[in-house]
Order: sequence, then structure tokens, then C-alpha cells
Amino acid sequence: MSGASVDAFLTVQKRNPSGDWPHLRRLWQETLSAAGWPLDREIKWHGIRKGEVPPALADEVFASLAAAPFTAYVTLLDLELGPEREPDFFGTPEDVYATGLMFLAERFHHLLDAEDDLGLIVVDSRFREDDQPLRRFFADLTKDGTPYMQLPRIIEGLFLGPSHYSIGLQCADLIVAMTANAERGPGQGRGS
Repeated sequence: MSGASVDAFLTVQKRNPSGDWPHLRRLWQETLSAAGWPLDREIKWHGIRKGEVPPALADEVFASLAAAPFTAYVTLLDLELGPEREPDFFGTPEDVYATGLMFLAERFHHLLDAEDDLGLIVVDSRFREDDQPLRRFFADLTKDGTPYMQLPRIIEGLFLGPSHYSIGLQCADLIVAMTANAERGPGQGRGS
């Protein structure tokens, strides 16, 4: 959890299943290589905001994201208004994370239903001890549904991994942080 007034989550919709991720990987790696940025070094929003990532590279990274073969959907949660209006969903940092994941899963399920497709959700691993309750929550969510709907199109359990090993998670992190920053202003996105 960020501690900021907004937390955000993202899902992506593939545009061309046969070529999406190889194209994204190639686009990402070509962008970083052209700028002399090591491929094993993560690009983070706070690094962009603080100037650790050269501005020209940051511009190229966001240009490559704009041209990437997916559509991103971001869910922003207002951590000031949310507890006032829906206190059960915002009681603890774990509740907030679960709420965001629940809303993300619902939106993703609607998207999968419209496409008559199945999908899975991959999440950036936080800490090993925090990941296990999240896995249990998500298993219950996919088995029992949310308070609003069932989720039969989301297959498998929740996949967690460190973002520095995943181009997809790095892209998602940047899109979420950029969206929160654009919507709420600097200092409101994770890692700002």
C-alpha cells in the first residue's frame, strides 16, 4: 500500500493474442537498449519523477507504451472519500488492497465476458508474508465471487512475481502511477 490518498490497480486487454507479448518485449528492450539502459534494470515511476531515469528515455518508454499491443484499464481508489462512503472496504491497508483487486477482477471479468474469453491476473509480489493472505483472498473471490457478481471467466489462482523480472508488471506499474499522477496530481501515485 502506498499511504497516499489514491491507490491504483491495472488490467490489460490483449489486442492480438498471437503477437502481443513478444512484440511488447521487443519494443521494450529496443527502447531501453537504444538509450543504453541495462535490460536487467527496472524502470520505476519514482525514478522517472526524481530524474534517475533520463527524461529522453522516460519519454521513449511512454511512447512505446502508447504503441504497445494492449489496452490498459486502471482502477483508482480514493483513500480519503472511500472510508467515509464505504468503510467496510477501506478499514485496513489489506482491505483497501483487496477492494482494489476485487474491482479490478470485476472489470476484467466483464471484459473477458464481452470477448467470450478466459483470463488470469498477475500481481506484483509485495512481501512473501503479505502474498499468502492475498492468494487466499483471491482464491475465495474466484470461488465465491464478489458481493456483486461471480467470476467464472478468471481462471487459475493469483500469480505473483517480482516486477523487476517482468516487463508486463513494469509496464503496468508505470501506467498505474502515471494515471494516478495525471488524475490526482504529483505526489498521489505510488512511488511518487
